[in-house]
Amino acid sequence: MPLAQPRRPGRPPEDLYLCSGRDSPVRCADCGGYLSATVHQRGAVYEDGEVRRHYRVLKRPAGGCGRTVADLRALDSVIGDLTVQRLTDPRQVAMIRRIQAEHRAAREPYAAEIARHEETRAYFDRRLGSGAITTAQHAAAVGEADAGILAARAALDRLASAPVPELDEAAMTRIAAGWRSATPAQKYRDLRRVWLGFQILVTPGSSTETEEQVRKRVSRPKRTGAS
Repeated sequence: MPLAQPRRPGRPPEDLYLCSGRDSPVRCADCGGYLSATVHQRGAVYEDGEVRRHYRVLKRPAGGCGRTVADLRALDSVIGDLTVQRLTDPRQVAMIRRIQAEHRAAREPYAAEIARHEETRAYFDRRLGSGAITTAQHAAAVGEADAGILAARAALDRLASAPVPELDEAAMTRIAAGWRSATPAQKYRDLRRVWLGFQILVTPGSSTETEEQVRKRVSRPKRTGAS
């Protein structure tokens, strides 16, 4: 049985390419497709000897346009800068806090409704336990409360699925301060955490453009899936 071919030097697993994958906030501005990293066909290398790569929009299975987006290192650097800025700019931090507050406010009425119905149910449970009412009377009395609890819990479940950044002050400070020295795996995870509920759209372009040229093709992040 032939031995497995070793991975090329400097080539991390696909899931560690910062902007790639379905769960990445980085998308094509033209088609909305997600990105995949690919090696330059001509075998070009960076100055440090690592094989050059660029991002393309994946055609299948998402049905993307398949166009080239940008050099991998250039786009990763631009997205990294945006991420650090998001965590340190008071206006952007305030926006994150506002989204979190809106989500908490949306949950409060349902939590209060559950508490009210549970109190009603507890009252009739005690009456049943003391023999003051029959099982049939108890069932009739708590039916509405049980239905209300189920409906409120379903509403909370829907809200729980809404994409809301779960970032406190400690997390934002840690990610911003450690971004430059973080491992690819840490950056990959933190990027998705920081931009949860947002998309960063990049207009397709050349894989040979500089970081500053790529930066001009990155649009302002937009919120998606707002509750």
